[in-house]
Amino acid sequence: MLHSRMRVILWLTVVVAALAVRAGEVVSHDELIEKVWDAHWSKSTHTLAVHVSALRSKLHDVTGAPTISTVAGRGYRLDGVRSNR
Repeated sequence: MLHSRMRVILWLTVVVAALAVRAGEVVSHDELIEKVWDAHWSKSTHTLAVHVSALRSKLHDVTGAPTISTVAGRGYRLDGVRSNR
């Protein structure tokens, strides 16, 4: 069983990876929740918003780091990185 702090670090890593793969594109709340938890997640999107907020705080401290934008009613987008596609 993962320690709760390690579990949160894993969730943050999965969120940022999902956003990075589709840098510059909107990734829906549902898609992120499915990738991080599972398709049967019964909680609100508030938990996802808390994790995205934590990522924003960490990225804010790094000069030149990409930013995570909220696209109201749709999801999140990672801005400031070039996609390899």
